[in-house]
Amino acid sequence: MKKQSLFCALAATMLLATSCQTDANLGLNGAESLVTINLSTPEIATRTYSDGTMAKNLQYAVYDEAGNLLPNLTVTDATINLKTNVELQLTTGNKFTLVFWADAESAPYEVDFAAKTMTVNYDGVVSNREDLDAFYRDTTFTVTGRMNVDIDLYRPFAQLNIGTSDLTATTNAGYTVTHAAVTTDTYKTFNFITRTVSDPVEVTYAMNRIVRDAQPAEVFPVAGYDYVAMNYVLMTNDKAVNDYVTLTYTNGSVEKTRTFTAIPLQRNYRTNIFGQLFTSDVDVNVEIIPTYFKHDYDNPSNETDAVVAEVGALKAAIEAATDGAVINVLNGTYDVNSLDIKNKNITLLSNGATIKGMVYLNNSNVKFKGFTFTNPEAKLTTPANAGDLVDQKVNGMKPVVGVYTATTVAFENCVFDLSGDVVYGFSSYASTNATFENCYFNCFEKRPIATNGANTVVNGCSFDNQYHYSLRLFENNQELQTVVYTNNTITGSNSKGEFEGINISKKGGNAVVLGNFTIKGNTDGLKYRHHKNVTMDANCEYDTDIANFAFESEQ
Repeated sequence: MKKQSLFCALAATMLLATSCQTDANLGLNGAESLVTINLSTPEIATRTYSDGTMAKNLQYAVYDEAGNLLPNLTVTDATINLKTNVELQLTTGNKFTLVFWADAESAPYEVDFAAKTMTVNYDGVVSNREDLDAFYRDTTFTVTGRMNVDIDLYRPFAQLNIGTSDLTATTNAGYTVTHAAVTTDTYKTFNFITRTVSDPVEVTYAMNRIVRDAQPAEVFPVAGYDYVAMNYVLMTNDKAVNDYVTLTYTNGSVEKTRTFTAIPLQRNYRTNIFGQLFTSDVDVNVEIIPTYFKHDYDNPSNETDAVVAEVGALKAAIEAATDGAVINVLNGTYDVNSLDIKNKNITLLSNGATIKGMVYLNNSNVKFKGFTFTNPEAKLTTPANAGDLVDQKVNGMKPVVGVYTATTVAFENCVFDLSGDVVYGFSSYASTNATFENCYFNCFEKRPIATNGANTVVNGCSFDNQYHYSLRLFENNQELQTVVYTNNTITGSNSKGEFEGINISKKGGNAVVLGNFTIKGNTDGLKYRHHKNVTMDANCEYDTDIANFAFESEQ
């Protein structure tokens, strides 16, 4: 494949072991900041397939906010070996879009950064070529100062695998399959910025030796089946159903075919077709699995309203956010002391950023995705109504995340680190709708969740070394609550020797009736305890083998 060299005078490339570093600088008016991009390709392998090591050639381009290519920052002959660092001098305060592409030297891909596209040349393409694996990523951000950005590259392809369990049987019957070809519909062109495909075409990945005979041998993704064919197919971002996939195979003299219909394919996913393909007309299975998928791929940075990389920019973006805004928080540790979110309806996205200090929510609707929260020094906020009883109570609880006034909040794929002087992971004395999905609480014998909420959902979460309960419902709420506590796991130990899923704390006053209460699918042996003057109505559901409700005073 033809590669074009475009270097500016200050660009240099250096390969060190399994990583390399490329520097490119551009003299622009105004203050400049060093932006370091840490690139990595995923390492997902069945022996050599999909291990990412074939894509050693790296190309990248930089565009200004108007979408104009900056040719002095275009590099087409850099290298990558699973990881690399790219350093750029970019103007502070300006917005840029970066596009990255990595492939093998022998791959039939033509990159045109001016057109913002990659085009596949299918002439002579054959089946079972691992060197057709390739990776891309585009990202858009505003330079706020010196930045360090982690970026994972993704495949624009679906991986189409075909496997069978009867290779030996067909050989014993006198027909030894040696080569295979695959025909299906795909596309020629991929747009880096819109992430769309165009120029549909039927392609035959021509005859090549079957994968089982490769050295080293490949392992089919489904146990009990041998590889026949593997191909990378350029596909749409959303799942599409191809009308057909045709497998043509031969013993060297006689060709045979097998056509599979209505086959789902999706970018960055694997589709596996498997069964007794050579000796049975009916034994065929098809599955599509997100083996390559990562949760942040759903929310690329160029679909957000702001991208931030340091504390000041984070607080400013939240303050300036309009209704429904989405803020992408790049990886790193944000020592916020306190992060006050008041009167906002926003979403904050990350893929591992750590917020250190107390997060304070006030009359807001906030979704957090992919964050780690920690407050080891138990830093507290000083809200405007600091003398209010609720403020005093929540501050006194020393939480990582605290709610002061009516708020709706959701946490997805988040980590709560309760090390240090904090007492609670999440606490609320105000009426709160709180949802925790697939979160991990490292409790250090602290209290992970305590809420006075009207609606609470805890699903798919893990609690390690908690103080005897994972969810506590506060005593001063006398309204009906909808509580869903499902598919959670408690591990580790604590000094109290108790493990409770839910603790309903109500020690006096008017009786409380809890309705719409669900406890199902959790780790065996959990206790669910509620206290005097608390009853549950007929709408409640729970697993009878693990539900242990005891009426008692608080321990």
